[in-house]
Amino acid sequence: MNWQSGSFDTNISYTLDGMNRQESMNLHYWYLPNPGKPKLLFLHGWAEYGLAMNRLAAPFIKGYDILAPDARAHGHSDGPPSHYTVNERVEDLEAVLNETGFIPNIVIGHSMGANIGTAAAIRHPEWIKGLVLIDPSWEGGFETMVNPEQEAKYWTRTIHQWKRFNEAQLLRFAQKNFPQWHPEDHEHWVKGKKLIKENTLNGYQYTMPRWDDYIENLPCPGVLVTGDPTKGAIISPETAAASKLRWKGLREIVNIPNAGHYVHHYEVEPIQRALQSLIESVFSQDN
Repeated sequence: MNWQSGSFDTNISYTLDGMNRQESMNLHYWYLPNPGKPKLLFLHGWAEYGLAMNRLAAPFIKGYDILAPDARAHGHSDGPPSHYTVNERVEDLEAVLNETGFIPNIVIGHSMGANIGTAAAIRHPEWIKGLVLIDPSWEGGFETMVNPEQEAKYWTRTIHQWKRFNEAQLLRFAQKNFPQWHPEDHEHWVKGKKLIKENTLNGYQYTMPRWDDYIENLPCPGVLVTGDPTKGAIISPETAAASKLRWKGLREIVNIPNAGHYVHHYEVEPIQRALQSLIESVFSQDN
């Protein structure tokens, strides 16, 4: 797909060493313009980048206007020395949307991106009419850290390893550990790991809101995509069942058997079908 790219500078404020600071941050985004068509916003997960869901987006390129930002400290976006909370990432997203004039109708988010999409949908119900949440980090991961400092050290070491290996070495690692994936997904996984900035771990102890803090506030319909927790996926069957009860607009739970946390790299067709069904439902209601 012939993604176009853009970037712009935005001003941010943060506190560092007890002092309030301001600086300029460059945010990067990818887009497939199709003016006048429904707008799909793809939000990648932690340690990936804007094109991580390229295969998932493929069937929609001709009929939809598509935007896929690089989150701060990911892809080609800057990684300032500020806290990396959901609220700050939503503010970044708002800056991208204001810059591009892109008002999303449907948001598709993975992990960290699913959390950002959830928070954005609550903040902007007038924009977002549907959500596809792919293994959001609602339990485990960043949100229920037993020892934040220990986990931050672990991920610091891991990022250093990603930087130390060259792309060919990382590709061999991905091929060996994720043999079920499409080669294109191996390549995007590698790029995400090489492009991530270590600053993404700053403020690691500031956890994101837990799913039960906001799931009942979701104003729009959606789809929850889950994998296999024994393979590394986050959402358990128990959490999925609870979500069905508490998210009144949850239309479908799509489970990809034997899929780890990067669920969309294992099998995209069921997710694409669920997304298409959600789109048709949302826009039939509008009409």
